[in-house]
Amino acid sequence: MSRLVLVVLITLAATVEGAPDRVDAAIQALPVLGTVAHGRARIVVRGEVTAARARDAMALVDLVVGDVQRRFTARARTPDRDITLCLLPDDARLRAVALAAFGDTPSDLGFYRPDHRVALANLGNSIGNLRHELVHPLLGDDFPQIPAWLNEGIAALYGSARAGKRGFEFLPTTSVARAR
Repeated sequence: MSRLVLVVLITLAATVEGAPDRVDAAIQALPVLGTVAHGRARIVVRGEVTAARARDAMALVDLVVGDVQRRFTARARTPDRDITLCLLPDDARLRAVALAAFGDTPSDLGFYRPDHRVALANLGNSIGNLRHELVHPLLGDDFPQIPAWLNEGIAALYGSARAGKRGFEFLPTTSVARAR
């Protein structure tokens, strides 16, 4: 009888939404585009975008990490755990990957799952989605108790920001269309 209970528990655990094996399989199926190590952060970038888009995205990831670290985060003694950033070309691919990994799609623009340290960004909609989703784990590492509204607000600033000589320039919402 105890073996039957154990088999049932293992089966249930494997089918739970976002079970680690399911998430790992879906995310690992995406090609690695590169890795950005900046300060104590290490971002593994995966996805399905052109080589030119991947090159531009990798440079942008480095800029975002550096800017967030400079403005908001503390200098840590140890590196943070890796963050996986998945770059997808459109709504359909983002939905497909999200469903395969997590069993749902919270947003067609992108989202971050802190329980797995995985962010998905729809680049077909805007490159701002990459900046926005990447900010969530960077802030969360230093401020695990940050209120959701504040984390979302800072991420929104990066989503509509413009890269400048001294870091990102946060734009008022009336300028968002010009930044894209």
